[in-house]
Amino acid sequence: MRQGRGAAYTGDIASLITLVPANPDVRMLPINQQYDVQYGGGGIRKGETEWKTYLDAVLTQMKAQNFYGPVVDKYIKNDQIKAFTLATYEGEPPKK
Repeated sequence: MRQGRGAAYTGDIASLITLVPANPDVRMLPINQQYDVQYGGGGIRKGETEWKTYLDAVLTQMKAQNFYGPVVDKYIKNDQIKAFTLATYEGEPPKK
């Protein structure tokens, strides 16, 4: 896009939030017009029920102990990225 070979760029919210202020001629669509803001996730192989049970327990414990808030506050300074990250970690997953 910056080289004139494209009309648009898409990326994760963190990339866009840092790209736009550094490039005054670039704009980001308002949140209500963005096409695909989504949660991330990890994957494990089928049949690894013991590993999945362990991961589920650890993630549940981390959420219950408010692990994410202080970590996000410490390492993420941009308020938009911080809010999005906290919503991803502490919010409920999207319903199908």
